[in-house]
Amino acid sequence: MSRASKLAVLLSTALAGGALFGGGLALAQDVSEVRLDKSAAGDLYVRKRPPNPEAPKLPRILRTRLLKVEKKVDAKREEAIGLLRDFLKSDPTGDGRAEGLFKLAELLWEDSRRKYLVDME
Repeated sequence: MSRASKLAVLLSTALAGGALFGGGLALAQDVSEVRLDKSAAGDLYVRKRPPNPEAPKLPRILRTRLLKVEKKVDAKREEAIGLLRDFLKSDPTGDGRAEGLFKLAELLWEDSRRKYLVDME
């Protein structure tokens, strides 16, 4: 066989093999592998988040009682805020001023949080 014929045979074999293997590789690439996490921490993470549960429905009588208690708590909080502001206007010193400012900040935060939750309902 001449050198050109040997080269032709090699090229045709390579092209035929490439078509066979290339087609086989394309098919193998279409199939997706399932990769499982087999590590010790693999089962610690939730892969799919569970649905959020619905809020429980309160009976009417409990809802009215809750509203009454919330109104009383809101009134007491407003009263405490007013008393603390009056106390702080008297210009206290030392730990009394620090405690008064801290408690006023807490009550103002609670009041703001309550108003936000009421507005979001």
